[in-house]
Amino acid sequence: MSQKLSSKFPQTKTSGSRQGKPSSKRQKVSNGAVPSIPTPAKTSSVQPVQLYGEEEAQCLKQFDLTSRFGPCTGMSRTERWERADKMGLSPPLNVRDILARMESDSDLHHNVWHDRV
Repeated sequence: MSQKLSSKFPQTKTSGSRQGKPSSKRQKVSNGAVPSIPTPAKTSSVQPVQLYGEEEAQCLKQFDLTSRFGPCTGMSRTERWERADKMGLSPPLNVRDILARMESDSDLHHNVWHDRV
């Protein structure tokens, strides 16, 4: 029991970087300059069109995060809004208007937790 644990395992040589020596695989940089990282070329300059603005996105996110309107998992935002309305919880009318305007955008109708819970 007085043997050292390290004596039971054979020593292996590692790269010089652990011993304070720079590894031959590393790129040496002179004058303290940081090596440049190649950036991927853009395939298209066309940006996707956002059908709704930042204000609408924040409004919908706030609706999702407000627990007063009940749980939001397992249902769409429209279903949650309608359920809250039937229960007399007075959900924001602007949420219903945003959802009605963007009826074709299925991602918009999913809550903030969709595919995360």
